[in-house]
Amino acid sequence: MPECTNCGSFVTPSFVRVFGGNDDQVRGCDSCMTQTELNSGIAAQSPGEEVPLESTDSVSSGRRPPGT
Repeated sequence: MPECTNCGSFVTPSFVRVFGGNDDQVRGCDSCMTQTELNSGIAAQSPGEEVPLESTDSVSSGRRPPGT
């Protein structure tokens, strides 16, 4: 039964497939992270790997900052 390695909550196999890493581990879920964090890839990162968050303005508006 898959679970979040951060908080231990149950996650579905579909959640792991979408938000998990290549090792089929989920390091964050709806119980311990915001949707913005999940969408940025934080739940899939390996230990020690950093995934930069986009500013909330560009995420909420659906636009990317100039030059990206």
